[in-house]
Amino acid sequence: RETPLLPSAQSPLAAALPPSAPVVTVRPMRSILRGLTASLACFALVFTVGGADVGASCNILDYGADATGRQWSTPAIQKAIDACNRAGGGNVIFPRGRFRSNYLELKSNVTLQFEPESFLVAPLTYGEYAPFKSLIRANHAEHVGLRGPGVIMGQGARFWNLVPNPTTWHTAPNERPSPLVQFKYCRDVTVDGITITNAPSWTLSPWGCTNVTIRNVTILNDIYGPNTDGIDLCQCQDVVVSDCRIVTGDDAIVIKNKSEIPAENVSRNITVTRCYLTTPSYALKIGTESRVGIFENISWTDCRTYAGTVAWGMHSPLAIESVDGATIRHVRVARITCDGARSPIFIRLGNRGTGQTTSPPRPGSIQDVVIEDVSTTPNVGDREFGIQIHGVRDGTLANIILRRISMASRGGVTHRHLNVSDVADLTVPEQEERYPSVDMFGWIPAHGIYCRHVQGLTLENIDLQLAATDVRPALVLDDVRDVTVRQLQVVHPGIEMRSGASLHRIVNSPGVQLSPRAKTTAAKPGWVLSNAE
Repeated sequence: RETPLLPSAQSPLAAALPPSAPVVTVRPMRSILRGLTASLACFALVFTVGGADVGASCNILDYGADATGRQWSTPAIQKAIDACNRAGGGNVIFPRGRFRSNYLELKSNVTLQFEPESFLVAPLTYGEYAPFKSLIRANHAEHVGLRGPGVIMGQGARFWNLVPNPTTWHTAPNERPSPLVQFKYCRDVTVDGITITNAPSWTLSPWGCTNVTIRNVTILNDIYGPNTDGIDLCQCQDVVVSDCRIVTGDDAIVIKNKSEIPAENVSRNITVTRCYLTTPSYALKIGTESRVGIFENISWTDCRTYAGTVAWGMHSPLAIESVDGATIRHVRVARITCDGARSPIFIRLGNRGTGQTTSPPRPGSIQDVVIEDVSTTPNVGDREFGIQIHGVRDGTLANIILRRISMASRGGVTHRHLNVSDVADLTVPEQEERYPSVDMFGWIPAHGIYCRHVQGLTLENIDLQLAATDVRPALVLDDVRDVTVRQLQVVHPGIEMRSGASLHRIVNSPGVQLSPRAKTTAAKPGWVLSNAE
């Protein structure tokens, strides 16, 4: 192996050296056999020792990779991947060092193993990504993956216009590599222990994959980076995402149906658990891309979410959106916390119709959603919108259950904010064809929960606490049928001056009646709304 004489030439700090700095090497006599030796080493085919299968191990240095990051290592890395694949599979080893690369094609039965202090550095320009606009991509492969603890470094800042002290996302040109890492139509995918930083757009995206495990992954993107989603699961099945840490400028973990072939749009059996997610956008989300197809058996549990910025907080820790004709059903959410949510829960059935050929498009449906044990703290920046559940007149938004929800918010909204003298005069537009967002309807006529066009709603053990009095009611139901409200508690300063009847408003909802009663057992005065005990 070549022995660098330049101090720290294989150190991660080598990037600080000027590109023109010479590297003097000693080439032992045996190095003339390096290529042959590497091939023979990797062709240590899968063999049996004591009944256990042992795969090939291919070190990219043996194929000519440059650990200083001055030269492209793409050919050497791809040779190692190809050799490992031909040998029947195994690990391609990235040792300590800084390796500059553009597009790499990962092949069946190969895992990229990043050792401590190994760095894979992405290109600086869009044109250097070829033939595909990803750094790592596997296509129709099986038994593939990435393992840390090394680091994959994007070049996000190179692909957008930085804004000093921004109050919104950076602006970006249309040409950006995305996703940085993609598995397309693969089976048995494992991404474990890797760190990915500064993605220029989407970061990690399985597409049309089955049997996917993503665990102990860290993603650190610019909090103002546009479209820098953390993990995008596009029409995938049998997925577990666990123990991940994501800081990013857009959706942290999102499930999408994007295929132009409706039969491919199946997102099924997906579990996300024990993740820490920081974003100004949405932490856990289904949609926005929700083409005709199915999302079912989705579970989000035991996650902590944080607002990306104080300026406007986080849009929402939980968003469930069908706006392009998809059916969403059997969603379970439990034990989620959020610091600084604009809308703690956002459920939207719309009718944008992307991908549909019928005119007008047809809405999909959202059914059988259970969300429980969620707590949020106030958003200290931009406007708050409360919990929102919006359907459409001719769609099916049904069987929604919220249990044990604790929502703390600022309150303090006056008639002057709403620009009406009576809250009942506040109009909420339907916006069926709009891109879904928590702020798309403007001011919401409830400070706590607003529901419209819902069939089958249960609100149980809901705790709404405001820091300041608010002219709006706590709960507004508009065209909602089959409603059960049990122990919806409202507390805010000055609430003793409000009547119980003023804390809820029900319109276009035949048969729905609530019975408010004053709290008498707690230190803070308030009201409890119920129609069932």
